[in-house]
Amino acid sequence: MGTLARALMAALPDATITDEANVERVLSAAAARGRRAWPQLALTDEQFVRHLAPRLVSGRDPIVAIEGLRAEELFLACACAHGDPAAVAALEQHYMPAAHKAVMGIDTSQDARAEALQRLRARLFVGENPAIAQYAGVGSLEGWVRVTAVRTALNTLRGARREVSARDSLLAAVGSSGVEPELELVKQRYRGELEQATVRAFEQLPDEQRELLRLYVVDGLTLEELARIHEVNASTVSRWLLRIRDKIAADARRHFAERCDLPASECESLVRAVQSEMHVSVARLLA
Repeated sequence: MGTLARALMAALPDATITDEANVERVLSAAAARGRRAWPQLALTDEQFVRHLAPRLVSGRDPIVAIEGLRAEELFLACACAHGDPAAVAALEQHYMPAAHKAVMGIDTSQDARAEALQRLRARLFVGENPAIAQYAGVGSLEGWVRVTAVRTALNTLRGARREVSARDSLLAAVGSSGVEPELELVKQRYRGELEQATVRAFEQLPDEQRELLRLYVVDGLTLEELARIHEVNASTVSRWLLRIRDKIAADARRHFAERCDLPASECESLVRAVQSEMHVSVARLLA
């Protein structure tokens, strides 16, 4: 077994690796991509593999999982987590501008924004378990930094999440159904199946869509604030949210139909009957 495959096995003692040669190959390729992107970093391949290991989903083919990671950005994040000054400088240069723009999009004073950015740096790079170590290498590092900046700013500047009518309007739109009274018993009967179908639909959302929905529904950012953060107009953000809503609803209906194993016509009626329960599941998942 190669050096990197051994490092992976040491970090994941319960994992089963059957194709050791190919695992060694993809690990070497991932480390090489990171080193080509950031040649100034002092991170070793073994350190990178040990950092990468917990990001692999249990039960998934490790070769497919490793090849699906954004190795260059995960390599940089790993070096930052190890306290490499060159890595911190590189992240500041290439990714912190996105954080600045994100915090600028929040309606608050210049001094408060500066304080939020300082707290963001402390959160990202300071301590035994800095936040940068949580970057999973699946979505873009820029998007992850941007969302972390917004969260830090909201916690710093607003103290607590604010309640907004957008939560009701968005989630009600996901679950609106116009259920007739006689179908109330059907709703009760199939609530559990719909819950599981909604969980599956939510888990299939890309990270960027999930975070956008969470910022809107849970953290209470307005369309205008989200538009400034993403450098688009509010109508574009509104279209994004509508597409996310429609995707959750469509995927949940499909999973519900598969789980219930009913004729299409009957299942469609039942889906309409229980669809109003979807907002409960989505709100819980977002929180």
